[in-house]
Amino acid sequence: MTRGLLVISLVGWWLVAAGGLVWGAPDIASSARNEAAANPSPAVGAAAAPAPASAEGDPADVIPRSWLQKPTSVEEAEKQNLVTNERLGSAPVPFGFINARWVEFKGRMQAGDELWEFSSSADSWEHLAGRGGLCIVRQGRIIDCFVTIMN
Repeated sequence: MTRGLLVISLVGWWLVAAGGLVWGAPDIASSARNEAAANPSPAVGAAAAPAPASAEGDPADVIPRSWLQKPTSVEEAEKQNLVTNERLGSAPVPFGFINARWVEFKGRMQAGDELWEFSSSADSWEHLAGRGGLCIVRQGRIIDCFVTIMN
């Protein structure tokens, strides 16, 4: 039996085991709302007004443009996030225990979309509210996000 530490906070919950972060359910909207308001980012490389948020919330309202670090590819993201764990089998699995969510996320990509790495501000990491991961950018707008790391 694998032992781990269940961590519960105001931003979500996750299980930390010997192999690292096993599963998380972050609510990045609340921790990023103030920064998004201070750094509005309707589009990457554009100054258009943002579209109204949907009922579920608009990723552009949650992930400010200032968090986008660099473009990447699906292949590179999978290569950088391989997880080896006996519970996953003998071969490394991209994004490990959250692979099913990764497959769903990358399945939303369309021709012409860009995949970007993102990381919240240094201040958010210092105050234990840091987030990082990947965003799908379509026609200059962030349309979806996949959180891979948080503190």
